[in-house]
Amino acid sequence: PVVPENMPQWGFMMKRKLFSFSGNDFRIRDYTGRDVVLVKGKMLSMRAKTMITGLNGQKMLQISKKLYGFHNTHYIRDPNTDEILAVARKRCFTPFKTVIQLYSGDNADKSEHLMFTMKGDFIGYRWSIIASNGECVAKATS
Repeated sequence: PVVPENMPQWGFMMKRKLFSFSGNDFRIRDYTGRDVVLVKGKMLSMRAKTMITGLNGQKMLQISKKLYGFHNTHYIRDPNTDEILAVARKRCFTPFKTVIQLYSGDNADKSEHLMFTMKGDFIGYRWSIIASNGECVAKATS
């Protein structure tokens, strides 16, 4: 579960399958086990498209992968087509540590558009989210 520091217990849980005939569909649940959103992946999609919907089927976010680029780049679009660009960068000397930077708009690598940085070990599910002002806003552990 994801729990910000100094907050009462809350958070989200997800259990993603390594392979699924349904296109990698799964549910995100709150800490009590109730479904919050559905994640629907398209099977055999070149851009690895994923849609996050409410329980009523209303589209909330669409995530697609950039086909070619130096970094592993995903575009996150809301229903109003505003974009947030996520850039994943592997650290050279520690292959299991990852840094993901979220930018507003399509302004990757421009520090004035940086919103959040996620750092951690995503295989061991230990990471933190840091706002652009340097404040740690959330941590997660397995």
